[in-house]
Amino acid sequence: MMTLRRPYLLYIAAICLCFSLFFSLPSFAEEWSPPVEILRLYREAPPLEAYEGASAMVWLRENRYRLLSSGDMEQVTRWLIFANGPLKESWRTWKIPVPHKGELTLQEAALYDPVSGRLISPLVPSSEKDGVPFVTVRVPPLDGNYVLAIAYRRIFPKRYNVDDVLWAVLDLPQWEQRVDVEVPSGMQLSWYSSAGEPKLERGGVADHYVWQILNQPPWVGKGILAQKERVLAFSLREGAINALQPLMDWVNSTGSIMPQFVKDALKDTNKAKAGQRIIDWTLDPKKKLGGVPWDWARPASELPTEGPWSEWERVALLHHWLKSADWKSEVLWLPAFPLADEVPGTGRIWLRPVLRLSAPGVSQYYLDGRHPVINGVPSSLSGRTLYALEGANVIKDVIPQGSYSDHRFTIRWNVSVDENGSGSGEVSLHLRGGWIELMPEGESSDIKELLDSFIWPSGLQIDVANAAVEVLKDAYRITVPFSGMVAIPAGGQMLLRLPSAVPKDLLSIGNFAPPYRFLFPFIVEQEGRFTLPKGYDVVSSPPIRGGGRDVAFKEELKWNARRRFLNSSYMLILKSSTVDINTSAELSDALKEMMRWNEVTVPFRKR
Repeated sequence: MMTLRRPYLLYIAAICLCFSLFFSLPSFAEEWSPPVEILRLYREAPPLEAYEGASAMVWLRENRYRLLSSGDMEQVTRWLIFANGPLKESWRTWKIPVPHKGELTLQEAALYDPVSGRLISPLVPSSEKDGVPFVTVRVPPLDGNYVLAIAYRRIFPKRYNVDDVLWAVLDLPQWEQRVDVEVPSGMQLSWYSSAGEPKLERGGVADHYVWQILNQPPWVGKGILAQKERVLAFSLREGAINALQPLMDWVNSTGSIMPQFVKDALKDTNKAKAGQRIIDWTLDPKKKLGGVPWDWARPASELPTEGPWSEWERVALLHHWLKSADWKSEVLWLPAFPLADEVPGTGRIWLRPVLRLSAPGVSQYYLDGRHPVINGVPSSLSGRTLYALEGANVIKDVIPQGSYSDHRFTIRWNVSVDENGSGSGEVSLHLRGGWIELMPEGESSDIKELLDSFIWPSGLQIDVANAAVEVLKDAYRITVPFSGMVAIPAGGQMLLRLPSAVPKDLLSIGNFAPPYRFLFPFIVEQEGRFTLPKGYDVVSSPPIRGGGRDVAFKEELKWNARRRFLNSSYMLILKSSTVDINTSAELSDALKEMMRWNEVTVPFRKR
């Protein structure tokens, strides 16, 4: 595998110098007219109704890159988003970080009429510094149709490279995406794309690699479907070692930072206990720097001693502090996509660093600073391949996927029913194993979005505003109060309905054409305990189903007459993460049974 070091940088610098001597390149951020683009896209883009359940879509997403004669990289980003009503919170607040020692110019932030292209209102940006400098644009919650236009230009100084990683799939549908990468004429761009090949446009001064992607639906099966991500990565450098070496150089440079808490903890003679104290302190949510890109890593000289730190920064710091506590710590990296032998040599191909840890009295386990650890492995790493630098070689560490019992999603209903058929209680969602990937990392509004991604029983009021989130040793638990009609009373009789909440993404997966693959095998189960009024007894139970080869679906109903409660449950088991044509048919049938559960009723009569 090719290794590019200082000679490569000198080569790029020489090319940049030639550019500055012989060519005067126009600004890559040429005049852009949102009204012209809006009128074009109003004619060309499909209506929102073409995407089931969508209240907004990306009409245009454009990213342009080039290497400047100074060795800086210029990036221009443009968005046109058509919406009908308020945008989701994650799309209403735009926090754009200023590159380290670089520049950020906000070129456009406004709302337009989608039919006429007329300006409705400019949006006033604000400058913030929450650990790092940001330009923030906030979109008010609006009714009706409008187009949000955002455009900005960023300069990354002395990059001597043109590189990035982009996700072609978002949680909104996208009509048109353009990616234009300009490189000095004759230079080869290393790229990886699961979103199609680029068109190469050669010129006298520069060549352009251009991707155009049309009509991209939103994510389906977020967090559990292996094919969910379409990724585009590119760089003038090539090879995993060129993606790893600069990052490991950065990790090694952070070893001199030592907070007072860590100094005090290292005095403990029980090194296992000292290390755990340091881990708990470092991973405190108050120590996390939010709102920055996933790969935010400041130079060691600019890292605050007491935090907050980005995800990458605190894992790098933990590596040194745990080694000081006589732990064995190794840094590995989780890639954003499966790596081939030759990959673009950009550090952005890594999602995050991971520590492989052990200590006297502590068995080896992995720590990514994000998810609960189950059997030594964070849920997010199950079945994944990690990479590390060993001398001049890149080595792999393949994490076992685990069995379906390691990846369990349980929904529990605890319901008290009165004689009028009204019910109240709590529903709790337990996410374990790979299902933890569904958990948002943000604020309470993100929990609302997660709960909104379920199909809830009609007639029940789910009190999302009072949802409570608990982080357990190996799971997350969300508890939500609810109330509403759960039974139909009539003359001393009552017909009880069994409620069921179903993830929308899971239902839509049943429509996929095989073969496809999940990130892990899994269990989805629904349990209910219904406490009935005094004097009521069950008349009969509905038929119970069970069985299946690759996909099992089991049901159970038990009535406890002495304590007056009914226990109900179903369990869907996907035994293999790979879904072929036969498994797909079984999964589709099982998902239909899940939906049928909302229609199951149990008759009761008062004695």
